[in-house]
Amino acid sequence: MAIERLGDKTYLLRGSPATIIYNDDDELYIIDPGHGKKRIKQLRKVIREFNPDKINIVITHYHSDHYSSAISGLPFTRIVATKLDAPMIEYPEYRLVATFGYPFSGEDNLLLYRAEPLSVDVKIEPNSTLGPLQLIHLPGHTPGHISVLTPDSILYVADALFGEKVLETYGIPYHYKPCIAKRTLSELVERKEEAETIVLGHGPRVDSLGLEKLVNINIKAIESVEKDIYEFLSSNPSSIQEISRYILERRSLSLSPSLVLLVESTVRGYIVCLREYLEPIVDRGVVRWRVTKR
Repeated sequence: MAIERLGDKTYLLRGSPATIIYNDDDELYIIDPGHGKKRIKQLRKVIREFNPDKINIVITHYHSDHYSSAISGLPFTRIVATKLDAPMIEYPEYRLVATFGYPFSGEDNLLLYRAEPLSVDVKIEPNSTLGPLQLIHLPGHTPGHISVLTPDSILYVADALFGEKVLETYGIPYHYKPCIAKRTLSELVERKEEAETIVLGHGPRVDSLGLEKLVNINIKAIESVEKDIYEFLSSNPSSIQEISRYILERRSLSLSPSLVLLVESTVRGYIVCLREYLEPIVDRGVVRWRVTKR
C-alpha cells in the first residue's frame, strides 16, 4: 500500500497537498483527496485494500488542488465541507472570484488547478464533529478552512500553516485575510498538546515543538509583507498592482501571470487588514491607497 501509518487508524498519503486517511472499521474518511491522475490511482488502490462500506470525502477548504480527485471518478459515499466554503466548491466561478478576483471559467489554462462543479452532500459547521473526527475552524486562508483532529492524536492543519520551502518558493503566504490567519496561527500553538503529530497540506509533518517553530516562521512571513506594504504606502500612494509589483520585486520571485494574480488577491487582503490606517484616493482614474494614520 502506498500510504504510511501515522497512528492506530490514521494513514498519510504523501504529496502536495497531503491526504489523510482515517479507517474507522467499515467506514473510511479521506481528508483532502488532492489532485492529479497519480493521486486518483493511489486512492483507488487504498480503497480496494480497506474495502469499506462507506467512503467519506472531507474537504478542508475550497482550493481545487485539495479536492479535484473527487470529481474524476474516485468512488465515494458523500462529500463533506463547511457551510462557509461549500458554495465555492459547488460553483467554480465563485471559487475563482474568491481566489483571484476574476470570474474565470474553470477550464481557463491561466489557472494552476482546475475543477468542475462538485456537489457537497453534507455542509457542516466549521467547529463540529464528523463521526470520530474533530473539525477545528482555522479561518484566514479561506473563510471556512478547517483542520482535522483524529482520535489517535493526528492533527491535519491543511493550509493554515505552510512549510519553509513553500514560503521560500512563493515568498508571500496566500490568505484571503492575513490578519485572521495570524490569529488562527496563534490559536494553533495553543492546541499543540492535543496532537502527537501535525501534518501540513504543503510541507513536512512535525511534532509540537516543530509546530511552534513553523507557526512563528509563518507569522513573521505575514508580518514582513504587512510591514513592507505599510512602509511603501507611507511615501508612495499606490494601486493594488503597484503594491504587488513592489512586494514581488523585493522577494526576487520567478513570476508567472497566475502567481501575480494570486499575489494581487493577497494584497487586497492586506489592505482590508490595514484599513484603519489607509484611505483610498482616485488618481487619474486609478484607485490608490495611502497611509493616513501612523
